[in-house]
Amino acid sequence: MIDVFLTVNTPIKDVKSALNGFDSNCIQVRNGGNTEIWKRGTNGWEIEQQPGSTFFDKLCDEHIELVAYTLVFGGGFSDEIEGTTLSFTNEESIDFFTHMRKYQYRLEDSIGCSIISSGRSCALSCLYLGEFKRMIDKKASWSQKVIDWVIKVQKLGADEVGIIIPHAKNHRSHKS
Repeated sequence: MIDVFLTVNTPIKDVKSALNGFDSNCIQVRNGGNTEIWKRGTNGWEIEQQPGSTFFDKLCDEHIELVAYTLVFGGGFSDEIEGTTLSFTNEESIDFFTHMRKYQYRLEDSIGCSIISSGRSCALSCLYLGEFKRMIDKKASWSQKVIDWVIKVQKLGADEVGIIIPHAKNHRSHKS
């Protein structure tokens, strides 16, 4: 599981040295280009993901879920709105994942942690509700289901959408 998600505004020339200050074993780094996954090994920090790959390619297109959050304490904390989980069918998950490739860097940047959902290791991407609404493909097979869900969670006070996407480690990977 990824312990730290690091996005930098000014590219770091020596990522390996910069990571030495972190007390963790796995860090996702967005350093002005493709997302990289770094793991602490016996010889220090080593890049796990090959250059040119993206973190998006480490995700799986099976069993994607949406969950709604409301911001509390002045925007410093999000609280899940109970009973708002929307699960996609396998076909909808594949279509949604394929559509989200268009937004892959935004999606990668919004991943804030890894979680366990339904016994699977997953990435949790949190987007403001308005931003998520602009990403909806109104011609997709899943669009009406998602639009109806958005209307419902807005009435419940939702400010953010969490997209729960399984890591591909234990699932088949989506290849486009």
